[in-house]
Amino acid sequence: MPYLRFAVIILVFSFCFRVLSAQTLNPSGNLEEQYQLSIKLGDEFYYSRKVPGNARRALKYYHQALKLKPNQGEVYWRLSRALYGVSRSVLDPEEKTALIRQEIEYGKRSVELSPESANAHLYLGLGYGHYVLHAGLWKTWYYIFPVKTQMETVLKLDPENASAYLILGNWYATVPWWLGGDDGTAAEFFYQAIEYQPTYTTHYLSLSQLLLAQGRKQEATQALQQMFNIEDPFDLMIATEDRATGKALIEQHQLTVTIPAK
Repeated sequence: MPYLRFAVIILVFSFCFRVLSAQTLNPSGNLEEQYQLSIKLGDEFYYSRKVPGNARRALKYYHQALKLKPNQGEVYWRLSRALYGVSRSVLDPEEKTALIRQEIEYGKRSVELSPESANAHLYLGLGYGHYVLHAGLWKTWYYIFPVKTQMETVLKLDPENASAYLILGNWYATVPWWLGGDDGTAAEFFYQAIEYQPTYTTHYLSLSQLLLAQGRKQEATQALQQMFNIEDPFDLMIATEDRATGKALIEQHQLTVTIPAK
């Protein structure tokens, strides 16, 4: 009898597990609703990625969305974006390289599926740029111009895309002059990024770094002060990192910037 009871319990448990699994994969709700919910949850975890592990949790929900509706460009660029978030905190060079390469592949897939999507081109270009910064300009020279091309495509599709202006600004500030780099053009792009997205701290930080490299300390001080004055930054995790970098710049260059107590 004990064996019989045990067998019955196992059978009941197995049945309940199958029912619960079916409800998870195919609940009574509409397929489109499930798909949109998966994307929403992924986005929420991505934007709260300051919490350890949340960027990877975002990946889980985006993959779930693809299971519900395969071949969706809007999911692939989100996967690319989430991998950017994951790889930023990875220290092992080989693991980081693998993640960035996957980031690029997701970006490519997104562009293939949604060639008219500004975000698809944005995150493909960001993946290229991320790899250049990770591996070095000369080891990844073949990605230098694709970064610029993708950002120019973004601006054709979305002329007020602040992220594209930021990336182009960094492109012109980083690439040697004989490959097209130009500090004046870089500054113009940073100012445009600020105009279209004034609460994103990286715009001000990038501008201040460029100005300091040119010896324009007063203007750099103004840019950093504007950054620290932002009360509700667009991306809190990035803002935390940018403020730490900003404080280091203030100390290094002995700048007079008032840092609000928070």
